[in-house]
Amino acid sequence: MKNKLWLLPLLAVFVLVSCDKPGTTSQDDSASDSSPVSSTSATPIPSTDEEEYIESAVWPASAISAFINGASASIVPSFNSPNPFYYGEFEDEYGPYFESYTEIDANKSGLYFDVEVTYNTALTNAGFVIDDTYDYDEVGFVAYSVDDDIVVQYYWWDGYFTWFISLL
Repeated sequence: MKNKLWLLPLLAVFVLVSCDKPGTTSQDDSASDSSPVSSTSATPIPSTDEEEYIESAVWPASAISAFINGASASIVPSFNSPNPFYYGEFEDEYGPYFESYTEIDANKSGLYFDVEVTYNTALTNAGFVIDDTYDYDEVGFVAYSVDDDIVVQYYWWDGYFTWFISLL
């Protein structure tokens, strides 16, 4: 199933941060044969379509659950942040995906590497398998659910922690 991993957009969807706050809607926790990764380094967020994101004070567990729609027994672990999460469902030429991000200031929250290692542990404890065959500098981390039907790509870049969730 891993060879069916959807290509998760990195450069095609994102541009450098150009405004103070992305997202315009406030909401609390509701709502191919291509390579699975971009050949170009990850870039900062938010997306050029900032108005399509929903803002939440907490991890968007309900929205992720709705996106997964019972496709797996696996649950994508939550992440705690003192900053809001911005999320939404999108679709590109590779199919639908769920995207979420939050600001993580490495100077306030410790090294970004520690944040990623902590999330790696949470995913592993939830039964996900971290695929170490990908180059982190190119795509970040990639993890597959125990049922091999969900893929989570995530990384920290320039003050933001970003997740892409796709169904396989």
